[in-house]
Amino acid sequence: MTTGSLLLVSSNGGLTLWSGNNPEFQWRQPMPMSLPIYDRPADLTELEIDSYFRQRAMDWITSHPVAFVTNAVEKVIVLYSFDPLTRSSGHETLYRLVDSSRTASCFPFILLGLVLNLKNDGLAVLLGYILFMTLLAAVFFGDSRIRAPIQPYLYIYGVLGVQAFVKWLAGRPRGIALSERTGDKSL
Repeated sequence: MTTGSLLLVSSNGGLTLWSGNNPEFQWRQPMPMSLPIYDRPADLTELEIDSYFRQRAMDWITSHPVAFVTNAVEKVIVLYSFDPLTRSSGHETLYRLVDSSRTASCFPFILLGLVLNLKNDGLAVLLGYILFMTLLAAVFFGDSRIRAPIQPYLYIYGVLGVQAFVKWLAGRPRGIALSERTGDKSL
């Protein structure tokens, strides 16, 4: 039933904004909610908690615009780094290494696919989605987990880059014929 008023689907937007934009922000994945920076007044409703943290975040952002932009740039770097600052041990490190090498080997093709398809209207929606998620990560989030929903779309651009590279290789001249290299006219 439509009530004619805004209904909140999620009430943690302010907390999320605060977790990635505060004076103690560090590259912990995710930043532990037990830190004193997350202390809040008692007896607040969920909506009041959201408003409280949103206001704290906006106050910090407006009073520290350079730190906000610096954080945003660093968040994008962490978002697309091949081995984000996660802590794990044992066999998890091997899995991360395999994933990182796979992503690193695809990265040039992803860039090629993106550049060659900038004017492709059919792929503009995917590019818009990737840019939107990147912007969300830069403003709100302090960890690289937000990369998960966009990674398949990055691989689509990677496939397009591989396809363009293969077409380019196929169109190159094959080289000098054997008879021209040896000078033998009888071949």
